[in-house]
Amino acid sequence: MNLKHTTLAAAAALLVALPAHAGLIGETVGTRYVGVGNSGLVLSVVGAGVDGNFFNNQFFDYGDASFSISSTGAYCGIWACSGEPVSLELTGLELGSPITSVSFSSSLSGVTETHTANSVTFSWNEQSLPTSVYLTAEFNTAAAVPEPETYALMMAGLLAVGAVARRQRKG
Repeated sequence: MNLKHTTLAAAAALLVALPAHAGLIGETVGTRYVGVGNSGLVLSVVGAGVDGNFFNNQFFDYGDASFSISSTGAYCGIWACSGEPVSLELTGLELGSPITSVSFSSSLSGVTETHTANSVTFSWNEQSLPTSVYLTAEFNTAAAVPEPETYALMMAGLLAVGAVARRQRKG
């Protein structure tokens, strides 16, 4: 086997050893409203387009590491404009590494956010919802650290390339 073929084989082995794509596309996530009532958990497989809705007028969409929700009309809150607390819970957010922070914006007032390694909860007091996107979020994670096996496979590939190159120089 010549050096060119060995190098190509080592490069292919390294590509196989690289970490898999981390993100929400293709993952099953859960979304629900809790407050005066409970919308029930909506399970969705994240893909292209809208991923689900509540009450046939609140449509949500997940991206690879993002979320947005919009209203098709101006409504007086999720259940009513009672001023009661309401929470929007996002669960099953398996991004390949834990969520470290969430960047969000909202046209609603008083929205707060809490998160765990794989879930996010937005909370606010009931208020009028606009006819538009009223909350968007980006999920931030720590950089994925390769597993020790990945480093071992990379080292083995580099040693193999070096050994073949040395053999070809001698022969």
